[in-house]
Amino acid sequence: MGRCAIVNEREDGWMCGTGSLFIRPSQTGVFSEYLNKLLSSEAMKKYLEGESQGATMPNLNKTIVGNIKIPVPSDEALSQFSAIKSKFIGCLDTSYKFSNEKYFESLSQQAFSGQL
Repeated sequence: MGRCAIVNEREDGWMCGTGSLFIRPSQTGVFSEYLNKLLSSEAMKKYLEGESQGATMPNLNKTIVGNIKIPVPSDEALSQFSAIKSKFIGCLDTSYKFSNEKYFESLSQQAFSGQL
């Protein structure tokens, strides 16, 4: 439940398990990113678990997934979502670069000596 991925041209034709469904939104690009995040959210996982069929192993089908009500934000909101996501990923990349111990020690020494 809630495991999603965006399949672009690069991933086209990759194996898809028997317990998987393809969802092809009528809008692409940012909407695909938004839909991916929405479908993998904790709230959606709980909803899908409640709607799933099967006592031993919960299962979904096209009807259950097709009945999901998707709130569709404005184009402006989707653009803002994409911009924030890109900025966040950039911050993560910077954080990983500076998490190296040498950088941390150097910055710590500068901060405690008043050089920053």
